[in-house]
Amino acid sequence: MCTVEIDQQTLLRDRDGSVAAWIGLEYMAQCIAAHAGLIGRAAGEPPQVGFLLGSRCVSFHTARFRPGQTLAVKATRIRGKARGMVSFACSLEDSATGALLAEGRINCFVPEPGEALRSRP
Repeated sequence: MCTVEIDQQTLLRDRDGSVAAWIGLEYMAQCIAAHAGLIGRAAGEPPQVGFLLGSRCVSFHTARFRPGQTLAVKATRIRGKARGMVSFACSLEDSATGALLAEGRINCFVPEPGEALRSRP
C-alpha cells in the first residue's frame, strides 16, 4: 500500500487545488512500480524499468480528489510472477473515511533483469 497526499506539491492540480480522478491511474501505476522496486531490491537487483500496458474494468467513484485529501493506494498482484506480464487489482480509498474512490485492473510488463528491449524488424 502507498499513500498520496493531495497538496501544493501535487502535479496536475487544477486552479482550485483538486486533481481529476483519472490521474488515479498514475497513482496506481506508481504503487505497482514501488512494489516491483522493493522486490528487486530484496533480490539484490539494480533498479529496472517496467511498462504500463493498459487498464481494465476501471471505475471512478468520484470526479476529483480534494486538496488536503490523503489517498490509500493498494495494488495486489493477481496474475503473473515478479517478471513478464503481470496484472494487479488496484484501488484508491480516502484514508480518513475508507471510501472507495477508484478501482480497476492494471496490466504491466516487467522485463527480466538485464533484458534489453529494442525494436525488432
